[in-house]
Amino acid sequence: MRKYLVVLLLLVALCSSAPLSVFHRHHRHSNSKIGSIRPTKYTSTIPNIVKRINDTTSKSQALRRSTSSIRSSTGKAGLDRIAPGLDVLRVEITNIIKELNGFEPVEDDAAAWTVLNHLNKMAIAHESMLDTLTTNHRLVIKLGWHSDTYRTLLTLDNTWRDFFPSLSTALPNHIEHVGLVEIRSLNALDRALKSFY
Repeated sequence: MRKYLVVLLLLVALCSSAPLSVFHRHHRHSNSKIGSIRPTKYTSTIPNIVKRINDTTSKSQALRRSTSSIRSSTGKAGLDRIAPGLDVLRVEITNIIKELNGFEPVEDDAAAWTVLNHLNKMAIAHESMLDTLTTNHRLVIKLGWHSDTYRTLLTLDNTWRDFFPSLSTALPNHIEHVGLVEIRSLNALDRALKSFY
């Protein structure tokens, strides 16, 4: 009888302690998941995105200045000088798009506006660069460089347009503002294409 009593007490003790230990393990796992994944993702992604956008904006502005300095006397060599820069800029914008595609919706309005305001600056720099390139279109055609320049511009701006759906997904509360920026960029492309043809 004592053996049965001892076994019964052991079973009761085991059953009463199991849920507690399971809860503790689950609780520790949950805390670990929240602490190591979500805050790390948000705190590291937003500054990284902003830095890359700022770097790309600076390169857009530098390309615009380089293009502004090109004159007929520089010939094809002068135009060839900016071609690699355009391709680098296109690749960098594409990479930013890829990163934003994996960017979870931002609940913090301040963080969202930080990203959006920097994107707005990049859109303005990009539009300005397109306008400046367009002013040299006669020289481009004259030198037989028309097809390469057109292709680069078109690729760059198609990439830029693809950027806005990604941004609208990442920051759903600011679609209206994004639309205004998008219109400015598309108008710049339209002016460039009309000048070429």
